[in-house]
Amino acid sequence: MKELKVLHLTGIHLLSLPLSLPCLKNLHTLCLHNCLLGDIAKVGELKQLEILSLVASPVEDKSCPEKIGQWTLLKLLDLRLCLQLKAVSPDVMRYAMVNSTQSLLAD
Repeated sequence: MKELKVLHLTGIHLLSLPLSLPCLKNLHTLCLHNCLLGDIAKVGELKQLEILSLVASPVEDKSCPEKIGQWTLLKLLDLRLCLQLKAVSPDVMRYAMVNSTQSLLAD
């Protein structure tokens, strides 16, 4: 599993992401589409991610982990239809693809 590069999950319910998620050191793409997600803080530890897609996944904590803004390899953060997200820091927003009517910039 350490060599896994792409993980795509659709339509699942996770109260929290697995504690072992940061062990996937070679994971480049994480897609969680239409998933009911609780705490997504563990995603912040995946510094090697190039693509993070949370399309149509209501995120319980209502904000993206701040560590995402420190990732140097991130090319795309897809937040389309993440209507419950309330705040995204400007450092994170530069990678984001969101609904054009959605304003997520943190104050």
